[in-house]
Amino acid sequence: MHENIDKIALSVHGVIAFAGGFVRALQQNKVQPIEILISTVIAGFTGTLFGMLAMYFLSENSYLTLSIAGIGGLLGEKGIFFLLEIFKKTIKVNLK
Repeated sequence: MHENIDKIALSVHGVIAFAGGFVRALQQNKVQPIEILISTVIAGFTGTLFGMLAMYFLSENSYLTLSIAGIGGLLGEKGIFFLLEIFKKTIKVNLK
């Protein structure tokens, strides 16, 4: 099944996710510009994933999905590990 992704909504979710990542980098007291950039990019990717999942499961573009994208950005790589754990548990349950 192929769904068309709203490019504007995805872009807005990405910007919110990158903002969450930037805040996270500042909270970690990163001072080198490259450290801030790397942390922001990773967190932006994670937040965009969270936003896309929220848009898919909530089937709407709302403040809630934007908030979830921002939270995903704030979580950064910890958010990716969180998603992996959920997928692992889901796969184990479905295999039984």
